Amino acid sequence: MLESHYMTPLTISVVIVVFNGERYLRQAIQNALDQTYPPHEVVVIDDGSTDATLEIVRSFGDKVICKVQQNQGPSAARNFGTEVSTGEWIAYLDADDYWLPTKLEQQIAVAQRDPSVGLIYTGRTQVYEDGRSVVIPAKDPRWNKRRLRFRNPMFPTTVLVRRSLALQYPWDVSLRSSVDWWFFYQLSKVTEFAVIPGSTAIYRVHSESLTHRDWRSVLHYAQTVAVRIQGDLSGFERWKLKRRVDCRLFGSAAISARTQDSGESLPLITRSIVSWPFPDVWPARYKLFLHMLYRSLQG
Repeated sequence: MLESHYMTPLTISVVIVVFNGERYLRQAIQNALDQTYPPHEVVVIDDGSTDATLEIVRSFGDKVICKVQQNQGPSAARNFGTEVSTGEWIAYLDADDYWLPTKLEQQIAVAQRDPSVGLIYTGRTQVYEDGRSVVIPAKDPRWNKRRLRFRNPMFPTTVLVRRSLALQYPWDVSLRSSVDWWFFYQLSKVTEFAVIPGSTAIYRVHSESLTHRDWRSVLHYAQTVAVRIQGDLSGFERWKLKRRVDCRLFGSAAISARTQDSGESLPLITRSIVSWPFPDVWPARYKLFLHMLYRSLQG
């Protein structure tokens, strides 16, 4: 274990949510159990799986608490896991991700040093199916809180959050995407954040993790969250943020529409530029616009 001293042991519940996750689930559970700061409990919420998920969970015996619900999506599963947990802190772990061995120990040391902190996040490593990996360090809390007005820079797998806060501000089951953005933004207004800049979590980027491939749906729910956030502002600050966020959302939708050979990609990238024509947000949009315009003129 890392050299650290704990005045009062703090308890952590690891909540793993899974739906048909037999491919990676065993590694995720074992990884949680093998942390150098042992969790108080590991709770697995099976969100109505039809594969061997339940069999894998039960193979761990009484080391793991297993709960099953009808398929309701990851937000409902995380809320259920939070409700049945008994630790002071919650660490969310998606079934296809895993942590470095000292992840929880590093975070709990921060929690011991500063009792005012309600959420501790870390950097992450994104691993792709072709073997590539990219380390993404976490930025300081002041930057993250400002950034949450514009987009979500945080990942659930990297986070340790007080259970009381997660109960008070649950994952919004009405959102099919952008739910992480709204969850972290709400918490940013009511508690202090702390950061461990280095990577402690491995986030797999693969075809099975792309749960929202319908760009129209992704755009709709992102706009829903953006409107909620902008409701906290007024005047020119609100107008400016809306235009910048619309620029980002329409640009992202244009790229997704292009990959699906949708004729809507050019109108979307045009809306992105009209929303915020200045180059400080995503300068490459202009190159994309010209490329899409060229393809459109080509027929």
